[in-house]
Amino acid sequence: MNIDISRVLIDNKLILLESQAEQIKKLRELSAIRYGY
Repeated sequence: MNIDISRVLIDNKLILLESQAEQIKKLRELSAIRYGY
């Protein structure tokens, strides 16, 4: 999932607001818990 998110951001040259970056960080933390990394 993290790779997919990163790919979309890079491919579309998107720039995140700080609040959006924080939300993605939380999603990545949740996925890390799920997969045990």
